[in-house]
Amino acid sequence: MSRLRTAQLKTPARVFTIVRTETPFGGVTETRQFEGVTWGDFAPRTPSDGVSGDAPSRLRQYAEFTCRSAASAVRGSVLTTRGEDWTVLSVSADADAQILITVERRR
Repeated sequence: MSRLRTAQLKTPARVFTIVRTETPFGGVTETRQFEGVTWGDFAPRTPSDGVSGDAPSRLRQYAEFTCRSAASAVRGSVLTTRGEDWTVLSVSADADAQILITVERRR
């Protein structure tokens, strides 16, 4: 990763963790818990078709979000930026204290 400059931190993103609660009827409800806002460099990749067996194809898109603080982003949490929800696949930090968050969205 290259060293981040303030000029690169242009994109705000809200971070939510997903809280799953079992219902009395055996189901599960999911609610979002707001964790914070972080600013970073958002780099989406070109969408691709995801084919799985007999199911209809779905469009998948991956992106990387490089920032200085992850605002409690963990695998499985949701990053909302540019009006779209992205599922966090991985969070890693380097020696310069930069954080790389890899995200995915399906349509």
